[in-house]
Amino acid sequence: MIRYAVWAVPWGLVGLVCAAVAALMAVTAAQPETLWPLQGMAVGLLVAAAAWSMDERGAAVVDTLPRSLAWRTTARAAAALPLAAAWIAAVVLAGDRLPDHPALFVHQGLAALLVGVAVATWRRHRGEAVPGRAIGPAALGLVATLALVRPFSDRVPLFPLWEGEPWRLSAVLWWGLTVAAAALLCWSLAAPPGVQTARRSR
Repeated sequence: MIRYAVWAVPWGLVGLVCAAVAALMAVTAAQPETLWPLQGMAVGLLVAAAAWSMDERGAAVVDTLPRSLAWRTTARAAAALPLAAAWIAAVVLAGDRLPDHPALFVHQGLAALLVGVAVATWRRHRGEAVPGRAIGPAALGLVATLALVRPFSDRVPLFPLWEGEPWRLSAVLWWGLTVAAAALLCWSLAAPPGVQTARRSR
């Protein structure tokens, strides 16, 4: 599994996203009142990178081999480790320059990684070889809208900033995303052997 992860995961891209996330959070921490949308963009990058790491360009061959989708997903999920470490380090290093909700910020990044893996694995389960190509740009666009425009910020506060905003509701929403992503991932990995190839051949 380690050898497969070394070969299959786009480690160069993962490293680039780790650096980008660290830079975005450092800039955000310097002036959060005006640059807060960059924090949301960093979260979007985590979703995209996790999804890109699930791409299987040799799916036509790999899906016919004995290794299951669950085995391959577990190996590729190694990409989430440096991404999670970079995110947590960025939040910790920003310290009190960010609003006083570090646990929520850490949870946002970890939930984003799980969402990226879960949605990409679901698409792989349905027979799509490189789901990250579609999920990555879509995630960045969606998160950019939520972070910049902040629609319905009183009812869907995914990226709150000010102390008067509903931080508890934000935590509930992120936990909801976490549970939904975990359920989707478990369902996708429970597919019988060969179902992915069969669906693609249709």
